[in-house]
Amino acid sequence: MVVTLTLGLLTVSAPTPWQYYLITAYAVFVGEAFEGLIVDTDHWRHFFLLLGLVWGLGAGTINFRRRQAYGEQSEDGLIAAAA
Repeated sequence: MVVTLTLGLLTVSAPTPWQYYLITAYAVFVGEAFEGLIVDTDHWRHFFLLLGLVWGLGAGTINFRRRQAYGEQSEDGLIAAAA
């Protein structure tokens, strides 16, 4: 959980097309994670869904930033897809 909270915190401020989805998923995950410290998590399916969303969007953000650093942008500003 600590690694997921750290990953989300490090990637939530990066400007990406899906940044708002990551902010939302991370905020809900933080709330449910801290609720789990006090009371047993009743909605464990939601917990794992949010965990996957934070990791997936976080990994996408890291990949997006890495491609931007190497200059793999197309003329329309979108990142070129790997062929």
